[in-house]
Amino acid sequence: MPTSYSKQIIRVRIGAEMQDQFDDSNWREEYKAYTSNKKQLELLENGPKSLSQSWILGALYQKWKKIKGYKEPEPPNLQSNFMAFQKYVHDLQVETEN
Repeated sequence: MPTSYSKQIIRVRIGAEMQDQFDDSNWREEYKAYTSNKKQLELLENGPKSLSQSWILGALYQKWKKIKGYKEPEPPNLQSNFMAFQKYVHDLQVETEN
């Protein structure tokens, strides 16, 4: 795969707010210093040719982020409770009756 395509996938998966925190444009070149595995080096050079290779490349990217100390932002708290839901439904019913 071309390098630009893999960068697009990374940007979509991580999100715009994560891109502002660090530059991952040359992570493959940086990761080469941390591995001597021939298959991994070939994958970093040429990109994935199959789905399983793309999974491996994704795992290498996650290892690179861990080595560099980059962390994913905390997901937002989307929890609610049944009482809040019931109040919301009741308020909607009251509004539609009026």
